[in-house]
Amino acid sequence: MIGKTIGIGLVLGLAISGLALELASPVVFLPNETLVVYTEPGESLPQVKACSVPVSVDWRKSSLPDGRIRWETILSGFPPGLWEVFTDRGSASFFLVSPLFAIVEILTQTKRLVKIETSAKEIYAGWASPPHTALFLIPYACSTPEIWPQFEVENERTFRSAKLQVAPGTRLRLFIPDVLPQLSAVEVVPNSTLAIGFSGPFSAFAEFLLRPNLALFSLPKGWKAFPVSMEACCPPSRQDFVPWWIVQVGSIPGIYKLELTLSSPHDPTFVLVAETEVKIVEKLSPKVVIGHWNVRENTLDFTQPYAITYDRLRWAASLMGQPIPYTNAVMTPELWQELAEEWADSSTQ
Repeated sequence: MIGKTIGIGLVLGLAISGLALELASPVVFLPNETLVVYTEPGESLPQVKACSVPVSVDWRKSSLPDGRIRWETILSGFPPGLWEVFTDRGSASFFLVSPLFAIVEILTQTKRLVKIETSAKEIYAGWASPPHTALFLIPYACSTPEIWPQFEVENERTFRSAKLQVAPGTRLRLFIPDVLPQLSAVEVVPNSTLAIGFSGPFSAFAEFLLRPNLALFSLPKGWKAFPVSMEACCPPSRQDFVPWWIVQVGSIPGIYKLELTLSSPHDPTFVLVAETEVKIVEKLSPKVVIGHWNVRENTLDFTQPYAITYDRLRWAASLMGQPIPYTNAVMTPELWQELAEEWADSSTQ
């Protein structure tokens, strides 16, 4: 079923700056969020209006080392609508929304149209252009509390966005990268290593290669992850997959979930939670072994995606009539012919 588009995003800055007035908080507020205003020395107490009507609020005042004054207040209990805040030398407008709404902000890597979908097949769409965000107001009464951003998933090795919980009166900040990370393999043997990396234009993921700290992993017990050295990935060699992290899997067969939290290089408060599955098996299929065999080292290598190459095809031919490592099969002429046809097809693409 195709979701129905029921909302559009607003492109808003994360802060408003003026000659004499700065709002340090977003320009769309929930009643439980803090409004922060900075003034210069000697200025009067900030004033606020709701729909052009003056409103008295309680300000908390603090002095900053540079001489400016920081004012804070919370607008809980006040009606939603268009508000204004004034100082002696400037003013700014902002929206106060009902506590029955949830705010979802999306920051992208480059300008693009973004979409989020709810469990009820509702779709919200809008443009985001860094450093500005696409902002969505989601009425809690009209949708279920689960949402996820929509992506074009390239293949089964690509991480998928996890479903996220939203609740009334809360703000959620999402990061949408230009490309999603991928696994080098989704089926491996116990105690082996695989890679998390990227495919596509180098410019789309160069920032992540330079900053491995943008990734936070939730790994199964006994698994470990290590960033790839800069020498190994930058500049990338002529390959379709560039490793970013190396993951050492556990020893017990089974299906395991791997979760990755990817932070925006421009604002770490915006994150994407993505997940995928890895299957650990005692025995592999013959094609998986041959497609991951390191002919030079004569060993199984899961750190690059599956591919039937000429060298691997020659190695497979040398096994004719013999057991294939890590499998319960022997190499047959029929299997070799199938591999040869796959190699020929890939060579013409």
